[in-house]
Amino acid sequence: MAPAVNLLRPRSPSSFGWLTSTPTVPTATSTAVRMPNVISAPETSVHRFVLGNGLRVIVEPDKRNRLVSVALTVGVGSRTDSASTRGMAHLVEHLMFPRCKESSGRGHLRNVESSGGICDGVTHRDHTSYYSVIGSDQLESLLFWEAGRLASFAVDQDMLDSELAIVGEEIRIANVASHGGYPWTTAASALFGKENHAGGDHGIIEHLDRITPAAAEAFHRRWYTPNNLVLSIVGDVTAARVESAVNAAFGALSGPARDEPRRNKVIIAASSHVRHHAPRFAGTGVAIGLATPDVRTVPHAYVAHAVLTEVLNSSRIPRLKIKEPRLRSACVYFGFHGEWFNTSVSDLQVTQIVHEPGWLDAETAFDNELAVLSTDGPRPGELTRAVNALLLAHHRQLDSLATRAVAHGRFELLFPYLSGHAAVPQLLAAVSDSNLSTAATSMLVQPRVVVKLNGE
Repeated sequence: MAPAVNLLRPRSPSSFGWLTSTPTVPTATSTAVRMPNVISAPETSVHRFVLGNGLRVIVEPDKRNRLVSVALTVGVGSRTDSASTRGMAHLVEHLMFPRCKESSGRGHLRNVESSGGICDGVTHRDHTSYYSVIGSDQLESLLFWEAGRLASFAVDQDMLDSELAIVGEEIRIANVASHGGYPWTTAASALFGKENHAGGDHGIIEHLDRITPAAAEAFHRRWYTPNNLVLSIVGDVTAARVESAVNAAFGALSGPARDEPRRNKVIIAASSHVRHHAPRFAGTGVAIGLATPDVRTVPHAYVAHAVLTEVLNSSRIPRLKIKEPRLRSACVYFGFHGEWFNTSVSDLQVTQIVHEPGWLDAETAFDNELAVLSTDGPRPGELTRAVNALLLAHHRQLDSLATRAVAHGRFELLFPYLSGHAAVPQLLAAVSDSNLSTAATSMLVQPRVVVKLNGE
């Protein structure tokens, strides 16, 4: 579907740069639950409750306009795909918007658009997000449509063939744009193993061609269960209205117990070098891939690395380009495709460098900048500017109802030990000069994957 709703993309010049009758569904009793907070931060007017079937619900009233955004976040993504069905999670996301149903006026997209709204979805590595924005008077209808497509998910061969053609085209475009998976899929596969990362988030065409309707339905039954979902609602609503409407629409849904996806584990004990040939690439480049700190166990170290990334992009790399004319471009990305707080396991930090052919010291030049930061720490003002830039990007992204609804769902699903996206400013404020020095040292000493890109 459309590009990801990117909630927390660190600022950098080149990166960290959605009418049928409603079904009748019995009501189930909800159980009020306060989620545990290890890192607390204020969240004004955010309400949480859990249905008896395990569905977690978050409500943030916002009466500045007459709109409401509903996000459905599912605890499944490309990392859940088996080694022989890379792309299944992405395909099922597409099958939640089947074109053949839309053309006959029976699909979810047609329902929403006929009511003046928009909707879309996107597959990530360990979660899939579906989001809608519609007039707040249509909330009850939208919730029934969402619950209906979960409960009645069924795939026939025509639907599968239609979506496979679209997914296949997306895969081809992604392969061309990334020169065959450089650097993300290449670096992640070398660092964490191909079984979780081959084909990226889109998948592998040859694998998808073998998928049957029955296999897609089985995948949906296994993962799209109430206790593996978070429903987040932001807009012109009240918590009482939402609780009543969600009970009516989703209360009767059921499914198996939540299944845990595989975790990332670094598989190399020492640095390794990989060569990647891209015939259409004019130049020579190198990508340095590192595992980020584990956000589950060391969130403060994780955020310190994000701040270090901003310092490198906004201050140190521009100076390095002035000093070294053979350096054409360089950029550090924190998180897969520069998206941080977007996965609950060890993520990927990538430094991409494009340089003049024959220059053999690009990696060394970058490491020298890290060594200075490791020894001397940031210059006066560098830390404050970086934190402020990331704080501004965080708040600007949350201006939208849709991005806030998606952020609530993602944080609840992936980071239940935090107090939602409101914890981010507190974590940023806690980063110190010594934290940056420690982060720079970590980038220097931990095992890395170096992907060397050669074009024509």
